[in-house]
Amino acid sequence: MTLTANGKAYIADQVGPRADLPMATGRLAAIALGTGTPTATALGVETTRKALDTVSRSGAVASYHAHWDVDDQINATFTEAGLFQGTTLVASAVISQVKNLNDPLGVTWTLAFP
Repeated sequence: MTLTANGKAYIADQVGPRADLPMATGRLAAIALGTGTPTATALGVETTRKALDTVSRSGAVASYHAHWDVDDQINATFTEAGLFQGTTLVASAVISQVKNLNDPLGVTWTLAFP
C-alpha cells in the first residue's frame, strides 16, 4: 500500500484546524502535563491541562499549541505530556520540562504524516 501525498494531506486535514472537527480550539482538545510516566490510555500523574489555543495545518502536518501563563502558579518538573480529545489520550510523550512559578510555558504538539 502507498499513502499518497494527497492522502497524507487529507489525514492531516481531518485532525487539523477545521472548526467542525473535535481537535479544533474551543472544543475539548487539550494538552496535559504530568510528573509520572504515560500509559497507553492516560498520563501517569496528570498535573495540569490546558485547552488548545491554536491549531494549524500545513500539508501533511497538523500542529496544536497550549500556553500556561505566569499566573498559572505551577512549580514542577514535568516528565510526561499528552494530547487529548476529551478523555481520550491521542498521543503521549516522555519529556523533561521545568516550569517555575513565574515562568510562562508554551507547548506545541506536531503530528506529521510522512
